[in-house]
Amino acid sequence: MRRRFVGLALVALLALPLAGCFPKTLLQSVIFVVYYKLITTGSPYKAKASSSSTDVDVLVDAEVGGTSGTYDVTLYDNESEDTFGTFTGETTLKKGRFITIKDNGSEGLLSTVENMVSKSLGGAAVSITKAKAKVTANQEPGGVAATFKATVKFTGTVDSGPSTGAKIKGGKITAGHTWDFE
Repeated sequence: MRRRFVGLALVALLALPLAGCFPKTLLQSVIFVVYYKLITTGSPYKAKASSSSTDVDVLVDAEVGGTSGTYDVTLYDNESEDTFGTFTGETTLKKGRFITIKDNGSEGLLSTVENMVSKSLGGAAVSITKAKAKVTANQEPGGVAATFKATVKFTGTVDSGPSTGAKIKGGKITAGHTWDFE
């Protein structure tokens, strides 16, 4: 009986890294699509809306995995290597491999969105007043791959540049990616 237990324990220990129970550090370039509408007023009675969509190349540095459901994600600008921002927190791990992260306007989220929208507007200063994020991620059985989808909705104003004073409405940042561990 003891020999059988030792054999089972060894098999379990060897399977843990493959099942994704140990944290992994991921470093990957991902394209985030930044979409927004700029609302400008030429006169008190007339407003003009213009829509724009820009791809932003982002380097994602993330620590994921483990059964605790913790995450730590830093987003970098791939061109200048400046930091867009960092998210840290906990989430519920379901069925051993599915998570959903929701953020309703934390300081880290507002700062990150401001930096990404500023980049998409050619460096113009912006103030993001509201932001809401949802990230869903899962790890494939056996720990061979992980995928995520992210959606951030935001509103704000443009503080500098040719669109100074314009309101940002209908803003949305989306991304999806698969990491292959093999």
